[in-house]
Amino acid sequence: MYLGRRQEEDPIGCYWVWLFTLSKILEFGDTYFILLRKQKLIFLHWYHHATVLLFTWFNTSRSETPGVWFCAMNAAVHTIMYTYYALRALKLPVPRGIMMSITITQILQMVLGLTLCFLVVVRQWLGHPCTFSRAVFRAALLMYLSYFLLFLQFFLRTYKPKPKPVEAEKKPPEKVNGLWKHKTT
Repeated sequence: MYLGRRQEEDPIGCYWVWLFTLSKILEFGDTYFILLRKQKLIFLHWYHHATVLLFTWFNTSRSETPGVWFCAMNAAVHTIMYTYYALRALKLPVPRGIMMSITITQILQMVLGLTLCFLVVVRQWLGHPCTFSRAVFRAALLMYLSYFLLFLQFFLRTYKPKPKPVEAEKKPPEKVNGLWKHKTT
């Protein structure tokens, strides 16, 4: 689709990429609600929102080809995620497994982002036309790698089974002069 030509050659596609870029500002709305409800704002949340906004503006302003794919992946995952948040806000019961599935999908998005970065570089190396500058490649690589590690850490902390409480160890009966001391009733 966009591999091999610049976004400005497709004004409709470019329009949607710009709308996507502007939507990153609106995503700070959920940060506002977290703060308003005095909930804990985790590093992953604010780091992700801040850096994805910066990267999206950087990528879009340069009309880099892979940006369309980055946008599509992110929009798909966020559509699912914000639907989940809307259901929760409406106090509708949502199985715990749904949120875990969303987190897994986010991790897969990061793997796909890293894969896309390398596929584009391989295409360029093989001589196929594709606009993907070294600056955007480095930024995308750093962004997707950091997101992958942070989402994986979040997944392990949030969904790792909690260890069962260890029962108090049963002590063997005490020995008195080499014999077992028994309670008398």
